[in-house]
Amino acid sequence: MASTTTSGRSARTTSVKHPVDQVLPIPKLAVYGIQHVLAFYAGAVVVPILLANAIGLSQQELIHLINADLFTCGIASIIQSVGFWKIGVRLPLLQGVTFTAVSPMIAIAMAQGGGTQGLVYIYGSVIVAGLFTFLIAPYFAKLIRFFPPVVTGSVILIIGIALLPVAAADAVGGAATPDPTNPKNLAYALGTLLLIVLIQRVFKGFLATVAVLAGLVIGTAVAALLGDAHFDGLADSAWFGVTTPFFFGLPKFSVAAIISMIVVMLITAVETTGDVFATGEIVEKRVGAEDVSRALRADGLSTFLGGVLNSFPYTCFAENVGLVRLTRVKSRYVVAAAGVFMIVIGLIPKAGALVASIPHPVLGGAALAMFATVAVVGIQTLSRVDFHDHRNVVIVGTSVGLAVFVTFQPDVAKAVPEWAQIILGSGITLGSLTAIILNLVFHHLDRGHGPAVAGTPGKGVIRLDAVNKMSRDEFVRTFSALFHGPTWVTERAYDLRPFADTPALRAAFQDALFTANNTELRELLSSYPELGGDSDGNSSAESKKDRTASGLALLDDEDHERFSHLNQAYRERFGIPLIMSVRDLDKRDTILRHGWERMQNSPNQERATALIEVSKIANHRFDDLVADASPLVLPRAILLEEVDALTTPPTASAHRRPEGPLEAGTRRFNSAPESEARQQLQTCLDVPRWVDDVLSGRPYESAQHLLHRARDAAADFSDDELYAALARHPRIGERAGAGHDVAFSQREQSAVGQAGQETQQAILAGNAEYEQKFDRVFLIRAAGRSADEILSELRRRLGNSPEAERTEVVTQLREIALTRLEQILAS
Repeated sequence: MASTTTSGRSARTTSVKHPVDQVLPIPKLAVYGIQHVLAFYAGAVVVPILLANAIGLSQQELIHLINADLFTCGIASIIQSVGFWKIGVRLPLLQGVTFTAVSPMIAIAMAQGGGTQGLVYIYGSVIVAGLFTFLIAPYFAKLIRFFPPVVTGSVILIIGIALLPVAAADAVGGAATPDPTNPKNLAYALGTLLLIVLIQRVFKGFLATVAVLAGLVIGTAVAALLGDAHFDGLADSAWFGVTTPFFFGLPKFSVAAIISMIVVMLITAVETTGDVFATGEIVEKRVGAEDVSRALRADGLSTFLGGVLNSFPYTCFAENVGLVRLTRVKSRYVVAAAGVFMIVIGLIPKAGALVASIPHPVLGGAALAMFATVAVVGIQTLSRVDFHDHRNVVIVGTSVGLAVFVTFQPDVAKAVPEWAQIILGSGITLGSLTAIILNLVFHHLDRGHGPAVAGTPGKGVIRLDAVNKMSRDEFVRTFSALFHGPTWVTERAYDLRPFADTPALRAAFQDALFTANNTELRELLSSYPELGGDSDGNSSAESKKDRTASGLALLDDEDHERFSHLNQAYRERFGIPLIMSVRDLDKRDTILRHGWERMQNSPNQERATALIEVSKIANHRFDDLVADASPLVLPRAILLEEVDALTTPPTASAHRRPEGPLEAGTRRFNSAPESEARQQLQTCLDVPRWVDDVLSGRPYESAQHLLHRARDAAADFSDDELYAALARHPRIGERAGAGHDVAFSQREQSAVGQAGQETQQAILAGNAEYEQKFDRVFLIRAAGRSADEILSELRRRLGNSPEAERTEVVTQLREIALTRLEQILAS
C-alpha cells in the first residue's frame, strides 16, 4: 500500500523513464533499427511490385515506386513513433503499405486503362482517404462498434483469398506473360515457398521473422546463377535520387475509387487499433482512446503523404509488433532509427532496381505464403465470432461468397454501369461493403432480436437483449447453474453488462472466475461434488449431464471403489474435491489416470489446475445453454432437464450449503458491537461514509451480500475521502508507522521487502516520479503481487492522465478494502 501526503517526503531520486521513452545508445539503435527494417522489407516492397506488374508499369516506373514507398515508409514510421502535436501514438510501431489496398488499387487503375493513367486515379483516392482518416480519428472509437470480429474477420479472410490469384499470376511468369506449363516457373515458385516454410520450421526468433526476405534473396540468387534473373535496370539506375511530389502526374479523382479507398482505410483503422492495444500490452504502457486517435491521425497523414509522394495507404505493420515482443526492446526510438534507414534506402534508386529484378515466379512463391497467411489471420479472427447466431453465418457466408464470385469472374463488372464497376470489379471492396452493410442490418437496425443464449424454442427463448435487461436476481437464476456452490461468479459477471454478443457473455463469467481472491476460490472449489460419487436427489441437471456424458453415472462396484480411493487420497493431499471436466475425456481409465497424475502437482499448481477445470466445465454448460436455445443447432442425444429450471427461483433447500469461514465471520460481524465493527471496517477503508453505509446494512444474509454492499459503497470517493483513505497506507517499500494500518500493510508488502536491491531502488525512484506527477503517493493492492509486478504496474501508471490515474486509485482502494474485509471475516 502507499500513503498520500505531499509534505515530509523524502528526497526524490532520479526520474524513471518508461522503457518506451528511453533513447538507447546509437550502436544499439542502429542494430535494432536494422532488425526492424529486415523484418519489414519484404512486405514493404511486395506491394509496389505486385501493383506495377498488374497494371503494366515499366521497369523504371517500378523502381521509382519502390524508392518512393521506402522513403515514405520511413517518414510515416517516424511520425508514428516519435510524434508531434496530437499525431503519432509514440509507441514502437513501424508503418508500412497495407495489403488491404492492393486489390482495390489494381481495380481502380485498370478501370482507367492501367499504366500511369490509372496510377493518378489511385493517388487521388489515396489522398482523399488519408484526409478522411485524419479527420475521423477522434471519432473512430464511436465507430469501431460497427467493425466487430464478424466484419473484420470476413474482410481479412476476403483480402487473403482475393490476393491469391495475384500471387498465382506471378508464380506462372507474371500477368503480362503467363506460362503455367513452364517447369522452371513452377520450380522457382514452389522452391521459394518450400524454402520459406523450411526456414520457419528450422529457425526460431528473429531468423524466422525474415523467412520471406531470405526466400526472395536465395530464390533470386539461384535464378541469377541459372541465367533467369536479369539486372539490366541496376546499371541504368542512379546512386542517388529523390522522389518528387506527383511524379506520375497530378492526381485525378473518381467517386467510386474514393469510396473504395475509404473502405480500405476504415478496415485498416480497425487493424491499427488492434496493433496499438497489442503493442501497449507488450511494452506495458496503458493505451487509451486518445492514443488510438493519435495513431489514426498518423495513419491518415502518412496516407495523404503517400498520395503526394507517389506511394500508397499506410498502417501499422503487424510483423514488427511481433518483433517487439520477440526482442523485448521497447524503445520507440528504435523504430524511429528504422525509419531513418528506410529514408536513406529510399534515396538510392539502385536499391530499388535490385528489388525490381526479382523474377516473377520467385515473387509469386513468396506472395503465396504471405497472402495465405493473411487469410489464416482472418480465420483466426472469425474464431471469436458466435456462429450459434445465424445472423453471423449469413454475414460471413454472403460477403465471402460475393467476394470469391467477383474475384474469379471479374468480367461480371462489365454488366453494371461504369460508376459501379469499381465496386463490383473488386472482390475485396464488394465483400467488405457487404459485411459492413449486413452487420448494420442484422446487428444494429434489428436490435430487438439478439442471439438466443438460454431456454428452448417453443418453451421460451432468452435472447441477449433480454439478458442485458435482466435484474441481478433474474440473471443469477438463469446462469448460476454454470458453477456449483456460491453465486458470486454469476453476480460479478452481471456487473459487466451490457454484453455485445455471446462471446462477451461467456468472457464475463471467465473474467469473474479468474479475478477472484483465494478465499473465494477455495469456497467455490470446495462446493463441487466428488468425482464419480453417487448421484442423489440434490444433484443438478448439469452434474447429471456431465456424469452421463462420461459414463460415470453407471459405475460398477469395482469402478466405484477405484474412484473413491482416488477422491480420498486427493482430498487428504489438497483439502478440496477432485474436479475434472470429464466431458473432455472419453474413458474411465483415462479419467483415473489424469487424477493420479495430478496428485504429483504442488498445492499451488493443483489449485490453478482445478480452477481451469472449473472453467472448462462452465464452458461446456454454457455451450449447452446456447445450443439448446438456438434453432440452428442439431438435436443432441443428451439428458436434459426442463428449461423451466433456468427461470424458476430455486427452493430454499437448494441454497443450503455447509457454513464456511466467511459465513461464520459474517455472523460474528452482524452480532459485534457497533464500535468493534466500525473499527474493523476502518482498518479496511478509512472513509466514514463507506463505514456508515456498510454498517447500516447489518444484519447481512450472507458474506456475499456483505461484500457486495461494501463493493457498491466504494464505487467512488470525493477528493477529501480519497486523501483521507490514502493517508492510512505507507509508501510501497517503506515501513508502516504511526497512522498506518501496520499489520495489514506489513503482510501485504512482504514481497517488496524480499526483492532484490535493484528492484527496490527502482520502486523508490518510481515512487518519487509518481508523487511529483500526481501529487500523491503510489497506491496498489500489493497482496498477491510480486515486487516485479508492482514495479511494472508503477511504470505503466506513470503514463496515465490525472483523470485515468484517479480512477485507478479508486479501484485499488476498493480492492484493498474488500481483500482486507474478507480476511477479517475468514479469521
